[in-house]
Amino acid sequence: GGGKMFVPPFGVLPQEVTRDDLLELDIEQACGALDSLIGSSLLRCPNIHTCIIAQTPAATALSLTREGVPGVPAWPLEGGLLGEQALNALRGGAPVVCIPGLGLLAAGKDVDETYCSLWEVERISALVLNA
Repeated sequence: GGGKMFVPPFGVLPQEVTRDDLLELDIEQACGALDSLIGSSLLRCPNIHTCIIAQTPAATALSLTREGVPGVPAWPLEGGLLGEQALNALRGGAPVVCIPGLGLLAAGKDVDETYCSLWEVERISALVLNA
């Protein structure tokens, strides 16, 4: 574990977020207990090195992935989060966006938004680990 979280400043409008606004934090500093558990779970999966914690709505998180996070590859995900292509993207290091109260968004540049609920995290982790 020990992966990094990229956290946009709270309250920044989606269209105003740039990579220069991102704060790089250790996972325990970046988010509350539940989201920290979720992020830690995903960061234990092979080739998942980064989570983006979105403290503002999903559009902000998506704009961050479109803007690009330095050192984080962006992968297009299609066919639902648990589709084969999505799992391959996660194994390949796709960024995982955790939105408190909403769930997870795995997204890349110029892609559809792909959501899962909080209870699916363990299942996703197991699929990625066992693939």
